[in-house]
Amino acid sequence: IDGNGKTIDGANKYAIDIYAPSVKVKNLTITNGGYLGIRINDPAENVIITGNTISDPDKYGIELTGESNADINGNEISGSPEYGIFLNNSSIATITNNTINNSGIAIFVAKNASIDNIDDLPADNTFSDNEEGNCD
Repeated sequence: IDGNGKTIDGANKYAIDIYAPSVKVKNLTITNGGYLGIRINDPAENVIITGNTISDPDKYGIELTGESNADINGNEISGSPEYGIFLNNSSIATITNNTINNSGIAIFVAKNASIDNIDDLPADNTFSDNEEGNCD
């Protein structure tokens, strides 16, 4: 999906909800994205989320749940009251070059999830003005 600079303004629940493998979502602006901006679900795998701007969702900017081999890079996320990026039951995600600000927690990784670049996560991304620290 190449948004080519298009905007999704407002959504009931999820602006984008992915279940299929090998999906790439890029160059979208999502504002007032309902419950969350982009959700990646099991059995999706090898998903790329890049170059998107997500602002003011009700809970999360991006959620990965049960997804494997996700590449989340170059996104701008702001105004997420809970998490900018939330990983739950996800494995082998790489999160780089994202800017997350004015959110609850920038990136939250549940104990049942993993990130390839976990040791470099703060250096690989930019965080500012988040309420409860930048990474948990």
